[in-house]
Amino acid sequence: MSGESDQNKAPTRAVFKLHNWSISSKLILLSLTTSLIGLLAAIAAIAAYDQYSLRSVLREEFSVLANIIANRSSAAVVFEDASLAQNNLSALQYRSSVVLGCIYRNVNSDSTEKTSTPVLLASFRGTDDSKCPQVRTPTEQQINIGQRTLEVTQSIELDNVNVGVLYLQASLDETYNRLQQKLLIMIPVVILAAAISVVIGTLLSRHISHPLKMLGKAAALVAEYDNYAIRADKFSNDEVGQVVDSFNHMLSVIEREDAHLRESEEKFRLISESSKVGIFQLDRHGNCIYANEEMSKISGLSGETLLTQSWLSVVHPDDKRRIADQFQLMIGHNAGHINLDCSLMLPDGSVKWVTGDVAPMQDAQRQQMGYLGTLSDISELKQAYDQLEQMAFYDTLTGLANRRLFRNRLEHMLSNIPRTGAGVALILIDLDHFKHVNDSMGHDSGDSLLTVISERLKHCVRFTDTVARLGGDEFAVILPNVPDTLTVSAIAEKILHSLSKAVLLDDQEVSISASMGISMAPEDSNSAEVLIKNADLALYKAKDEGRNNFKFFTTEMNTMLVKHLNLVQQLRQAIDNQSFHLQYQPQIDLMSGQLVGFEALVRWNHKERGMISPAEFIPAAEETSLIIPLGRWILRTACQQMKAMCDARLINNRAVMAVNLSIKQFEDKQLAKFIGDQLIEFGLRPSQLELELTESMLMENLEETVETLNNLKALGVGLSIDDFGTGYSSLGYLKRLPVNVIKVDRSFVMDIPHDTEDMEITAAVIAMAHKLRYKVVAEGIETDAQYQFLREAGCDYGQGYFFSPPLSPDNLIDFCREYQTSLEEDLSKRIT
Repeated sequence: MSGESDQNKAPTRAVFKLHNWSISSKLILLSLTTSLIGLLAAIAAIAAYDQYSLRSVLREEFSVLANIIANRSSAAVVFEDASLAQNNLSALQYRSSVVLGCIYRNVNSDSTEKTSTPVLLASFRGTDDSKCPQVRTPTEQQINIGQRTLEVTQSIELDNVNVGVLYLQASLDETYNRLQQKLLIMIPVVILAAAISVVIGTLLSRHISHPLKMLGKAAALVAEYDNYAIRADKFSNDEVGQVVDSFNHMLSVIEREDAHLRESEEKFRLISESSKVGIFQLDRHGNCIYANEEMSKISGLSGETLLTQSWLSVVHPDDKRRIADQFQLMIGHNAGHINLDCSLMLPDGSVKWVTGDVAPMQDAQRQQMGYLGTLSDISELKQAYDQLEQMAFYDTLTGLANRRLFRNRLEHMLSNIPRTGAGVALILIDLDHFKHVNDSMGHDSGDSLLTVISERLKHCVRFTDTVARLGGDEFAVILPNVPDTLTVSAIAEKILHSLSKAVLLDDQEVSISASMGISMAPEDSNSAEVLIKNADLALYKAKDEGRNNFKFFTTEMNTMLVKHLNLVQQLRQAIDNQSFHLQYQPQIDLMSGQLVGFEALVRWNHKERGMISPAEFIPAAEETSLIIPLGRWILRTACQQMKAMCDARLINNRAVMAVNLSIKQFEDKQLAKFIGDQLIEFGLRPSQLELELTESMLMENLEETVETLNNLKALGVGLSIDDFGTGYSSLGYLKRLPVNVIKVDRSFVMDIPHDTEDMEITAAVIAMAHKLRYKVVAEGIETDAQYQFLREAGCDYGQGYFFSPPLSPDNLIDFCREYQTSLEEDLSKRIT
């Protein structure tokens, strides 16, 4: 076994040594081996060819020789003339290669049997030890070539009858001698060729190996001095030159990457040293191997202590187990990235809050090489967050609970109802006309008022109750453990009474009231969302019934809400489908009887509900801002109708089309531009359009109202105050408004002449309007007595069923024609 082992190792050692040879030696060996193998193969081919050629020549030569001797010896054999046969064989002495020649005669020359045995007649011996062998008569010439001899057996015939046998044997030694001589001549040639091959291989190896040696030296210098700026010299453009180019390019890439790496390392060092974030590095086992200076500041440990004990030694006891488990999970189970949020107990006894993370690092082979982590001191941020968290639950102005805390407490109290069995009341409070205080006295005064209101609300409830400010002038009160609605009503009355007391703001007394909506749990709902919605419905009902009161939620309110929502949805569809139409009520000059204008009135004929009153759908449109597209459609349609009547010469260019505006339309910043565009499109004079605004709408925000009215007045359109006398305006405010017309509300006209007080008021309004240079329009004229009184009182214009009801566009055209005809007839009668 050991012998086999040694034998196996020998080739391995030889190959190993061959591997250690220089490229030059290998090239020389390759050249020598290649040339020798080529020469030896050529010599072997030549020798084989020569041997084959000589054998072929000898075969041919002895075949001819045997035929000649056989032909000459046929007579000697027939007459059994041994001397003649011997004489024929004596010619073989001149062939040195012939060893033996024998002539045989057949025993029975007539016999044709193939098995007859010939008898020796004569022989020739080239060597003394040669003997003629026993032969058989062959049917044809036989030639056998062995390793050293050539044998020919030839039948002797006379007149196509076998009479004998000729046997020749030749030696091939002479042939092999000639081959050996050729080989001996070729040996010097081989030696010379090998020498030439060695010389040429040496020269080529030097030419090839020298650039490689220089490349190796360059690589050794790069490795020795760690200098990637070194470059290898290029001596040729062959494959070695390409290798040198690739090597130099590789050095360039490495040099560039090394520069980037050094730059990155320098940046990392600078960032690490100047960073306000602690940076640390762990090996694969979790041992700290690097920590920057900020880590020492955060942990209160020296750099050496950080490397030996790690910053985990100062983690607060409350967090230590959790952080240790996280690190164990990361290191022991390759959990990957972990977040760190904990507190530190520093050596001086102080506590810090820190946050950070640790992530695994991998080398180029994606093998884990350690962990890199960061740590930040968030103590100040934590304190600020705690303060913000506290502030997040309370209103900054009033100190009351805010919407978030209100919702949390409401849900908490509702969740306790099944356990306590006691009810919970929710009161939503909205201050009435608080916007007037902000607009007239400023937001600072408004904030002061809110502060006073919040204090009064807190004094109206128990310590266990919650008072919250939901935003703006909206407040809420949560009353837990209330036995019945009477108790809640008493508290609501107390709140109304407390809020009604005047407040002194900037040396001016301000009175405020509130509207309240109340819902009860569990009667109305156990859900905070639904309870708030129900209280909001009740609040809406309280506002709708005149404000300064409170309402409890009822199921009818919810039904009204559903009905309202359906109305809004149908209203939206009606606007999209343009399902509205306008009717026009004529306005008459009470003195001359002339037709002076029309009021455009919108109508909605619902396909299921029939005619819906504007008093029902206009408020819904204003609440949802659908009044903007609806109002624009009304304005455009009214202008289009006015244009049609002017083109038909049914009215003169002094006639006016009056269109009502809502508060939402009045607040539209694009209103003046839209109106101007319609006047231009339909070719109307601005004075042919009159905009009607309610008295209460104009008084909502007087300063902005005057500015908007002046912008509209600049267009040249007419402005009128609709329903005058039903609002709360004063003559001081009225004289500041750039209006043209005042419309006396129908409520003052309808009781004329039965109510003398209404008559006096109407006459006073007419007189006052004329003093201010306003024209007056009376609405709702239905009787001749009303018409006569208003005419005698000096009222300028009138409209009502006495003259005409609101008319469709087609009926309006017919009315204008008939009225114009009747007016002309009446005038002609007066003339005659």
